Amino acid sequence: MSSVPDLATLLPEIELRVGRNLLLYQRIELNLKELDRLSRISGFVSEFPKVFAEAREKSKGHTMGGAVSRFLEQAASELPEGPVELKGDSIYIGFHWNIGDDDQSRGERDQRMRSVLEDRNRLVHEIGRDFDLGSRESCGRLVEWLDSAHEAALVVSREVEQIRDAIDLHSRILKTPEAVRMIIDPNGEPPDEIRIPGTEMIFTRDSPVS
Repeated sequence: MSSVPDLATLLPEIELRVGRNLLLYQRIELNLKELDRLSRISGFVSEFPKVFAEAREKSKGHTMGGAVSRFLEQAASELPEGPVELKGDSIYIGFHWNIGDDDQSRGERDQRMRSVLEDRNRLVHEIGRDFDLGSRESCGRLVEWLDSAHEAALVVSREVEQIRDAIDLHSRILKTPEAVRMIIDPNGEPPDEIRIPGTEMIFTRDSPVS
C-alpha cells in the first residue's frame, strides 16, 4: 500500500508550502534591496534623510535577480580609502560595506544565493510544468522539494539579515552625537560611552554592553 497521502490531503499542504516559501523569498528580496540601498549612500549628514529616501525609491523597481547580483558584487568589493570630507560646518560621508572573507567562502556564498534564486524562479514560473498536480506521486515530490527549498532559503535569509542588522547598527552609531564629534575632531577626547538610539546597547571604551 502506498505511503503517499491522497490528493485531498496533499493539495492543501502544497498550497501552504507555496505561500510560506513565497513569503520567505519576498523577505530575502526586501532585505537584499535594503542592503543595496545602504551600499549607495553618500552625502552631507544633514541631508541623509533625503538621501536615504531617494536610495530606497530607486531600489524598489529592482528584480530579485538584480538584487542578488548587486549583493554578491558589493560583498566582494574593496573598501575605499578616501577620508571623510569636511566642508565648513558640514560633514560629507559615504557608506560602503563589504564582507572580508576568502575566495572559497565567497564562492560558497555565490552558490547559496544563486541556488535560492533558481528555486524562487522555479516556484514562480515552472512548478506547473515540472509537477503534475493531478498525480499523488508528483505532488509528493513537490512537497519534498518545497520543504528542501525552504530550508535552503532559511539559511540565506538568516545570513542576509545578520549582515543587514550589523550595518544598521553601525549606521546608528555614526548618527550619535558622540560619533559625530569624533569625526569632526578625531584628536579630541573620546567619549566614555555611546548609547545607540532604539536599542539597549551602550558602547564603552572597552566593549559594548547592554
